[in-house]
Amino acid sequence: MNPYFSDAEVDEMCEGLEQDAAKARFLRRLGLRVDRKPNGRPLAWRPVEGVSTTQVTTSPHTGPNVVGLDQWNRSRRGPQSQRR
Repeated sequence: MNPYFSDAEVDEMCEGLEQDAAKARFLRRLGLRVDRKPNGRPLAWRPVEGVSTTQVTTSPHTGPNVVGLDQWNRSRRGPQSQRR
């Protein structure tokens, strides 16, 4: 079995869509990995069993590392000089 869908399978999944860009967008919304062929048609890869392309892992802490940034700034500035 090919690792990608044939043009006929892509056309069947995207029934009603004419433009290749619209087909590619539609297939991406389905969660498929989509590349472009040299002729502009979408190349949709078959999902690999046991691998999710849409799952995103996030850490419990999101956002900037404020403590690390503060430490970095202090190390660059050196000892604080007193301003008058």
